[in-house]
Amino acid sequence: MNAASLLLTQKKAMSGKKQLRGAGSHCLQSSALLGGLRDLPELGHGVDGTSSLGERVIPQRVRFGSMLELALAFVRLQFLVIPAVAFLAWNSLGVEPHRVSTAKSCQPVSSVVPFADIEHAMHVSNSMAGNITAAYEACRLWEGVFCLERDASIPPSIAAACYALQASCLVRIGRDDQALPVYDQALYLQQHLEPTAQESVRLGKAHALQRLLRYDEAVQEFRRSPPSKKAFLGAVTCSLRVRDFQGALSLVERYIDKFGSHDVDVSATLGILKYLLSSVDNSLAEKERHVLSGIQHTHPLFHWLVSLGILKRNPGNCLPVRPSMADLASINNGALDDPFLYLLDDKVRLHGILTLVPEVTETFWPETIARDGHQQQRNLNESSADELWICKQRAGYGSHGNIILRAREAQQRMRNLSPDEILQKMVDPPMLLDGHKFSLRIYVAYFMADSSTPTPLQIFLSSQGLVKIAALPYDKGAAKLDLRMHMTNSGRETSMQQEDLIFLQSLLEEDGKVSYDCLWTSIKNAVATTMKLYAKTVRKELSLNESLRIPMETLGTLGLPKILGFDFVVDCGGKAWLVEVNRFPGLQPRDTQDELTKRSVLEDAWRVTMARKSVGTFHFTNSSTGNSGLENISFVE
Repeated sequence: MNAASLLLTQKKAMSGKKQLRGAGSHCLQSSALLGGLRDLPELGHGVDGTSSLGERVIPQRVRFGSMLELALAFVRLQFLVIPAVAFLAWNSLGVEPHRVSTAKSCQPVSSVVPFADIEHAMHVSNSMAGNITAAYEACRLWEGVFCLERDASIPPSIAAACYALQASCLVRIGRDDQALPVYDQALYLQQHLEPTAQESVRLGKAHALQRLLRYDEAVQEFRRSPPSKKAFLGAVTCSLRVRDFQGALSLVERYIDKFGSHDVDVSATLGILKYLLSSVDNSLAEKERHVLSGIQHTHPLFHWLVSLGILKRNPGNCLPVRPSMADLASINNGALDDPFLYLLDDKVRLHGILTLVPEVTETFWPETIARDGHQQQRNLNESSADELWICKQRAGYGSHGNIILRAREAQQRMRNLSPDEILQKMVDPPMLLDGHKFSLRIYVAYFMADSSTPTPLQIFLSSQGLVKIAALPYDKGAAKLDLRMHMTNSGRETSMQQEDLIFLQSLLEEDGKVSYDCLWTSIKNAVATTMKLYAKTVRKELSLNESLRIPMETLGTLGLPKILGFDFVVDCGGKAWLVEVNRFPGLQPRDTQDELTKRSVLEDAWRVTMARKSVGTFHFTNSSTGNSGLENISFVE
């Protein structure tokens, strides 16, 4: 085979089937309503079990890695043996070299395609799932591959696939904002990708927008994707996130017009949305509850809605059921939660809520600077040089994108602080466990007001929680600010240790210097105050948009629990400081201790749910019928 023929073979192969590796593109497998399209990727070994967000992306017969490696092997051989002939042969095929620029520092100028660097970047990328360090290294390597100064002529068919993989690496380290233009580069070259790969890249961009809380843009991106159930469910989820109930219903109706109503997830979505809007439009009411009659469905949410009479079932479907932990976790990630919870998930908005009553919240909310925070700016200028600050992104998750700064660096950062960032003073000195910094993940079960019972808004604090311990010993005076001694999110590194709250309580009681009861009281007060201010803010929002009031009230009649994750850092005096709230805490287990804690939280929350509705839909492995793990800390609105 001559050089031109071999390169033609490579060109066809590279525009054929590809398996894009990484977490940036998603193979979504469950309904937006019956089991939760996720807004946040939960990555790492064992994270989310078989969650699609942790899997490799395009389910094809040929994996991207093996195909690209084979093609690269062919082309590399030609460039090694007869580089000049091969390069001319490539140009003779009419393929215009694609020049790109994403890095500032590059290798010496060369006109040879950097196949060795591409292979190396691929190899490192494949090991990033449970290794955040590898993910950062992969991003650095891809920047080196796509570098204008090298004058590398990368064939478009290879560049398109590499851009998609680079975007997935950026997503892995929480840089969704930086992944967006890389996805755009891949989409610019999408004619060189197989249709399924094009769809995956488009969906990857849509989900990046979704995780950035840019829901309106995400809806449009999902709608630009090739018509599919994945894109449809993503658009519906994001519409509900921005409280556009009617827009979500229109999307479902258009989907059914095109593909029919035989899919159980789509039919259930239609029935639920029409139920939510039935109080506004009586024509949408009763007949739509029968839409699922005769359809077998095993998801617990389906059974729950059947037990409430919202959906109808085939008499052959037996109730109650024993829901799996994964199913209950997926409901918590679904689109039927309180759409105003973005006010807590968004770190900038959370800061805005907590500064409504600063004289109260300053007792548990660390000094924080948002854009145009003049008073905070004065305080920062007066701060000591050895103070540490952390810069967080508005929509950051898993501690990705966080930057640790010394006071002088924070002051410089403050001058150009983005509207999408906050600067927060780090808790200092922190309480340490065996020389390591730690944080507390406290679970809170939140129930919207239920006008059908009637039952007011309720907040329950779980006694089950996690102690998340940093990977490296804490050393404030270290010359290098290593994130691994500060960050405690267990999705970053598989080596991070987790314990339960009983472990912490026993250590404190043994030490005798800090009272666990006092610590717990400070946590309880912080949670109650935060949720009270949240409820006040939601009432104000609803007063400005009366059209949302009825759908919101109807959403509350579903009675679903929403489990939130409140993260605290404890100072050396035993005082808890709230550092963020998670709308989507990872409820799929990462290890044995993780599973025991999260299972208790989920099952306790659903016991309260059934008690509120006076129904016994589910049976759990644990025979307890009470909610001993949950304390009602609700307040009078």
